[in-house]
Amino acid sequence: MNKLKTISLTLLITLSLSSLADDFSVVLNQRKLSQETLVIAAQEIPPYFFTVNEQVQGLFYEVAHDVCEQEKLKCAFFTLPFRRALHYITSGKVHITLPMGKSDNRLEVMDFSEPVLNTGYVFFGHREYISTISNITNLSGAVGVHSKSSTENKLRQIIRDQKLKIEIEQETDVIQVFEKLTKKRYQYIFMNKEIVSTWQKDSQKRKEQYMTLLNFLSPIQYHIAYTKNFSSDLTAKNIEIFKKGLNKYLKTKKFQKRLEAN
Repeated sequence: MNKLKTISLTLLITLSLSSLADDFSVVLNQRKLSQETLVIAAQEIPPYFFTVNEQVQGLFYEVAHDVCEQEKLKCAFFTLPFRRALHYITSGKVHITLPMGKSDNRLEVMDFSEPVLNTGYVFFGHREYISTISNITNLSGAVGVHSKSSTENKLRQIIRDQKLKIEIEQETDVIQVFEKLTKKRYQYIFMNKEIVSTWQKDSQKRKEQYMTLLNFLSPIQYHIAYTKNFSSDLTAKNIEIFKKGLNKYLKTKKFQKRLEAN
C-alpha cells in the first residue's frame, strides 16, 4: 500500500511539473516568438522587475530593454514565480533572468554579468519589536526570508558569523514573506532594502507600523544572469551580443540616469 502511495505521489508531482512547463510553452507559442528572440523572465520584485496593467516595468527591465534596443536584439519579457524562472533558465527555455545575486551553485548553471547594482539587505519588521533592538545580536525568534535565494544565503552567513540565535522561516517568494509579516507569523524579515522601501512607501499605515533596523546593512551586488543551456547556436550568439552590449551600456550616461531615477 505504501508503495502504491509513493508511486501515486511521484506521478502527481511529475504531472504537476509537466503542466507548469507546458503552460509556459503555450505562452511562448502564443506569442509566436521567432528563434532569434531572447526570452527574459524574472519574478515580480518591485522596484526591479514587475508588471503594471500587464506592462513590465522596473530598473532591471529598463536596463535589459535598453540593451536590446541598443544592440537591435529581439527580446520578449515575462514575469514568472521565482522557482519557475530558475527552473526555466536552467533548462534553457528562459535565456536571461534578473536581478540575480551570484552564488557557487548558480555559477554551475548560469553565467553572470558584471555587477549592475550595489545594494544591500536589512532586517525589517513590526515597529514595536524592531524599535527595541539596538544591535543584531539582540534579535531572537523567527525571521522570514525568501528561500533558495541570495538573500537566504547571506542571512545564513550572518547567523554563522554573528552566532545569532534566530530561526529561519523560508517562503517561496517575496510576496509570501510580506504576507506572513503582516499576519504576524514572525516579527521581522530579512530582505533587500529597496524592496522593503518600495513595499512601504505607498502606504501610510505601513510607514507607521513597520521599520528597518537602524545601523545595519549587509551589502550585495546584483547581476544579470544568462543560461548555459543554449537551445541553438543562434541563441548562444544573441546572448553573447547581449553580454557585450550590457558591458558597453553600463558605462553610458543613460544607465547612470536610470540609476538616479530609481
